[in-house]
Amino acid sequence: MLTALVTAVPILAATILGGWVVRALEHGPERRRQVLARYLRFRRLFVFGNLAAAAVAVGGCGWGATVWKTLEVDISPVRAAVDSHLNPGTSAPTADGQPVRVLFPGAELLVPAPYFLILFAGWVVFYPAERALHRTSPSVRDSQNPTAFWGPGEYLGFHLRQFALMIALPIGLFVAQQSLARVTPDLVRSGWFQVASFIGAGVIFVLLPRAVKPLLGLKPLPPGPTRDRLEATARRLNFRYTELLLWPTRGAMANAMVLGVVPWARYVVFTDRLLDQLAPDELDAVLGHEVGHVRHLHIPFYAAFFMLSATVASVAAEAGARALTAAGWELPEGADEFVALPVVAMAAYVFVVFGLLSRRCERQADVFGCRAGSCTVPDCTGHTADTVLVPAGRGCAGAGRWHSSGRSTGWPS
Repeated sequence: MLTALVTAVPILAATILGGWVVRALEHGPERRRQVLARYLRFRRLFVFGNLAAAAVAVGGCGWGATVWKTLEVDISPVRAAVDSHLNPGTSAPTADGQPVRVLFPGAELLVPAPYFLILFAGWVVFYPAERALHRTSPSVRDSQNPTAFWGPGEYLGFHLRQFALMIALPIGLFVAQQSLARVTPDLVRSGWFQVASFIGAGVIFVLLPRAVKPLLGLKPLPPGPTRDRLEATARRLNFRYTELLLWPTRGAMANAMVLGVVPWARYVVFTDRLLDQLAPDELDAVLGHEVGHVRHLHIPFYAAFFMLSATVASVAAEAGARALTAAGWELPEGADEFVALPVVAMAAYVFVVFGLLSRRCERQADVFGCRAGSCTVPDCTGHTADTVLVPAGRGCAGAGRWHSSGRSTGWPS
């Protein structure tokens, strides 16, 4: 009951805000700028409110304990079978008939259920507000051929695609590893399994970009002047890739990103809004920013950071538990029920440390992007179609209309 009440609070607040946005724009569309500013501020607060409500529901209201107690199962037969296979001719630890009760494989997915519920409900209640903001935007209101907003099903599908890639996939892999470790610990600790896991993680990391294309609904960038110029810029920068892709967002996002560490599985993605709103030389800088991530090896650096962090966290947690046991300390009754605590701690660590590292990497990519769209004239005041840009991103960092105008190249990647 308490979990339901805590979960309902942010959903109710989002419903109230969404209704206010729709009513405000109906009665005063000229106030769109102010309404949008308030809406975006609340959306940012909603993210943290969702996390806080989920944490209270799991830890304070007993949702984690409920999942643990309800979904415990006896895996003695499975444990015995695996142990006898790994150690033939020896008696299994479970042969004494004592049950071995653990959380059902995959049940960790139910622990953050309050977070998922708030997130999904937020998409539903925010849809009318975002549709109203889209209809009253100057680009739609003044356009002869305005872009239609998503239908309800398309809008939810758009968010679900991102959720599947950004949240469901990594959580699913983590839960699979945790379930195996819980059910068959000897198997997970075996040398061959660890080697196979390491190789499998590398294969997934390299080939994952190929799965992103259908998952996000990406399409090849249509032929035309924009594609021709981006391809010419890539050749000038000696940048190899598989394909330039368009991300149709119905004008909802202005973003670009590079996916992949090897040229034969590397894609550069541009959203429709970004291509519509930026000038050609600005797109040079955006592509240069993404090339900068590759040249500075940011993608493998990020992967190494997460792998090393997970390893250090695991070793530290085990060492801490042994130290507490040696000192005579015991965890309180039911402490194992809070199965989400390691995930929360890791998320907090990533939020702080990875945030600092990623900002440094973004700055490096920004500088490379500036140079990618620059000529060799330090006091340049602008480029024309005939301006010769330098190869391989070695231009003057302060040159070019994109830079001299003071506009930032720090697009999210």
